[in-house]
Order: sequence, then structure tokens, then C-alpha cells
Amino acid sequence: MSDKYNQKWTRALCLWSYTNYAVTLGQTTYYSSDKSYVDSRPAWVRHENRHKEQYAKEGIVKFLLKYLWYTVTKGYKNNPYEVDARSVE
Repeated sequence: MSDKYNQKWTRALCLWSYTNYAVTLGQTTYYSSDKSYVDSRPAWVRHENRHKEQYAKEGIVKFLLKYLWYTVTKGYKNNPYEVDARSVE
């Protein structure tokens, strides 16, 4: 699947305070910004692509359940999926 840009709805799902937002669901990332802005931030793209790898390894349902559980129990910054994605930025 291809990535989607200018998806302003992503902000509603991102409760932490960032200016630009992205939500990866399966093999598609929905960015709040336009493609040229996203392309100028390769670390962000690598981060979101790591989530795609995590989805591929875990499967969509397992990933989403574990992601939610980790976020609730450990917080967003300490969510192991986010820690791993930040490591490739």
C-alpha cells in the first residue's frame, strides 16, 4: 500500500504534543503533512517504516493490541515499539 499525505484526522489519534503527526496502520502511513515535508525528514520516514516492519512481524491485530497495552501500561515514550522505532531514526 502507498502512504497517504495531508491526513489531518491523524491529529485526533495523536494525544502527545507534536506539530506533525503520522499513524501507521499495517503497511500504510497516514501523515498529517504533505509529501515534500515528509520526504525532507528521512528520520521520520525511517521511524514509520520501522512500524511497518513491526506490523509485518507481529500481524495487525497482535501489533495493535500490544501497542495499546504498552502505551497504557508504560506510556508512549516507553512503549517498546516506539523505543525500537526511535532507534532507527
